[in-house]
Amino acid sequence: MDKLKLSDYGRIIKEYYLLASSSSNGTWFLESEAFKQGEYSKEDYLELVNDIEKMRASGVNDIDLIIEVAPFDNMQGDVAVTFYGSFYDLFERPKATYHLLGHEDYEIEI
Repeated sequence: MDKLKLSDYGRIIKEYYLLASSSSNGTWFLESEAFKQGEYSKEDYLELVNDIEKMRASGVNDIDLIIEVAPFDNMQGDVAVTFYGSFYDLFERPKATYHLLGHEDYEIEI
C-alpha cells in the first residue's frame, strides 16, 4: 500500500496526525467531551467517518484496528475516537524545500 497524503483528509485526521508527529505516545485519544463542548462538530465526526472509508478504499484493510470510532449518537465513556500507533505511519512524511543561493533547490524529509 502506498502512503496516504494528509492533504486528502479532514480536520480530525490532520490534527491527530500533527499530535502523533510531536508525541512519543503510541495511542492518541479524542475525548467525547470535545464534541459535547463544541470543539468538534457532528460535521467533523461525519468527515472523519468518510475519511476512514477513503482509507479503506485506498487499501488500508485493517483501518478499524488503527482508528476506533464510537457511534456519534451513543458515545459511552470518555473516549470518542482512539488512534493507535500505526496511524501515524499511514501517511507520507512532509518534505521541506531549501533554497541555497547559487544552487538548485533540494528537498529533504523531516
